[in-house]
Amino acid sequence: MNLTTAFTTPIYENMIINKTVDREFQDVIDTLKQNDEFKLNGATECQLLSDPTFTKNLFDTDKLEVFKSYLEENVRNYVKMVVPDYVTNRSYDFTIDSSWLTLNKTGHYSHMHHHADSDISGVFYIKTNGKDGELIIENPNRLSTTSYFMNTWQ
Repeated sequence: MNLTTAFTTPIYENMIINKTVDREFQDVIDTLKQNDEFKLNGATECQLLSDPTFTKNLFDTDKLEVFKSYLEENVRNYVKMVVPDYVTNRSYDFTIDSSWLTLNKTGHYSHMHHHADSDISGVFYIKTNGKDGELIIENPNRLSTTSYFMNTWQ
């Protein structure tokens, strides 16, 4: 007997411990707070967003160079792991076209959402105690939502 995995969603996880990255993010957060740029998210009415329109890109500030380099390295690692023959047989490039910061206080949350126009989406927790920031990933296969077995098991 064989079990074949079909329609899988590969999820890549890594941890960074880097004081320079911590300082970069703190500088960006301080600047956003100082300029009163954090705005209430109308969808949840409990979280603050650096850009509620999701049209700006934090990497355009040139203040996250070390983190951006780290992120690009991890995206390349992810692609190599998921489609190794693609990397071997073709050159590839990518663009990080949007990024924002979300400030959530204890008990607050981000609503369930998707990034339909992105090939790869990610989340990076700047500050966590390892017990907060529960990330729930919804099954992207809509047909599975009608299955009792899949809904119970996912």
